[in-house]
Amino acid sequence: MVIVRNTSNTEENEVIERKIFKTWTEVMKYMNIETIELAWNVDGMTALKALRKKYGEHLAAIHDRFLDEVVDAYQDRSTSEQLGALGEAMQELKLRFCRLNLSPVKYTVFVVESDNTRDYLNQWKKVLTRRQFFNMIDTFSMRRGETLDKPCEDVRIPMEFLQAVNNQGNRFSIVYILDERFLVIPFETFERFSPESVKGLRVYDLQTWPLQELKVNLSFDRENIEPYSLEISTGSGDVYHYVGDDIDRARSWKKTILNENGDYIPVYDEDDDEDDGKWRGLSLGRQSYEEIPVIEDATPIFTIDERIVYYYDNDDVDNRQPEDNSSTRSALQKRRERRKQRNTLIEYNTITKKYRTLNLPAAAYINARDLILYKKTWIIIPDSIFNRDAAYIIRLWNPHTQECLRLTQRDMGAHNIERIIPVGNGDVLILLDDGRLCRFNVDLVAWLRQDLLQHKVTIDDWQNEVRRGYDNFPEDTDRFVRLRRRNSTDRMLITFEDGKTYDILLKESS
Repeated sequence: MVIVRNTSNTEENEVIERKIFKTWTEVMKYMNIETIELAWNVDGMTALKALRKKYGEHLAAIHDRFLDEVVDAYQDRSTSEQLGALGEAMQELKLRFCRLNLSPVKYTVFVVESDNTRDYLNQWKKVLTRRQFFNMIDTFSMRRGETLDKPCEDVRIPMEFLQAVNNQGNRFSIVYILDERFLVIPFETFERFSPESVKGLRVYDLQTWPLQELKVNLSFDRENIEPYSLEISTGSGDVYHYVGDDIDRARSWKKTILNENGDYIPVYDEDDDEDDGKWRGLSLGRQSYEEIPVIEDATPIFTIDERIVYYYDNDDVDNRQPEDNSSTRSALQKRRERRKQRNTLIEYNTITKKYRTLNLPAAAYINARDLILYKKTWIIIPDSIFNRDAAYIIRLWNPHTQECLRLTQRDMGAHNIERIIPVGNGDVLILLDDGRLCRFNVDLVAWLRQDLLQHKVTIDDWQNEVRRGYDNFPEDTDRFVRLRRRNSTDRMLITFEDGKTYDILLKESS
């Protein structure tokens, strides 16, 4: 089918004979373009070799040594950065390295000759509208403001990495750990004739480095109570079987046993209930901590020897401000202001029954699930608990010595940390925003100590209590306050050395 459409601009009038096609295969054939497919985690050198094999006979410039130099210079970057640099280099040789957005789990690419961007775009006007073109065809290039001789800074810390997550389009997959051993990365793909996505999993063994992608068999049967079945085969020959109802959540998967019919059926553990009251935070200096006293307005985040450290989610009683329900301030503004005020940690000694407080600069809400134990001594506090104006990526805190170090944006270059993953021997892996899973080649604490001017964080001293008051509590008539105090086993006002007073409501764990 052929239609004629008149288009004009301020410079000249032009007539375009537009061709209408049904499929992208027909478009590529008409444009005399042959595509090839590259893996989602391809490196620059592998990509260049594949492109030369495909297009080398009629595109002499693709053999230019300049491309090898660029690939070598960017070999320690992520897949997207390596392909972007390769595409930028090709443009200098009057080539254009492009991607057709047909599949999220692989690259469908092609290379064409083009002197400049305007001429290249004009070539497509015969077959595609502007919207169709920009929705489906991308040119590999570097980020805005970045050039081949002045790339954005990469991570400064010595690290080894592998491309674990596909970050095409900067839409991150869910990542979780199964059985404290397997790193699981769900992804979606699409069949040509189905509008519904097909889910899949990539699984890595955290007990090895470099991490090896394991063989998995994922199946689905809607008739089953746990419709997903997962079989993981390790390099040592061991096979693990799980069933679940949602592949996007680690807690969905259950271990299995074989029944008399030879089917794998789930083993349900009642202790998996999140509300069973068991302590699930970090423990330093002892193996376990069975009973954690409940303090109203406080959340336990870790234990250290005979002490329990809580995050206290309230202001001191002498400086509490009434709630401002003004409609002129957004809920986000109010929440941010409250978060800035609440950075107090309370430490409770279970032997002496004494308290003390500590303030972490720029810290907001702290949750036990956010904390990670590093080298069995240091606590890693991720940036999710910091105020947005803080220059921290992560903070390392030694609760025994009160030493506190920080990892800054300068250390991470142009990248952010998406996930911190604890592995054996107290070590960690970090997942960057470009999909690289990295392992430190140095001891993180020792590396941060090299430049204390840049990395040191001063935290406020512990404030010991100077008195405890059991009598003469304020006669609070607020019904909510009375209800909060009804089940308290120990009620007190505690004033600390810095002059702040907290209303502590203690309930011993049953």
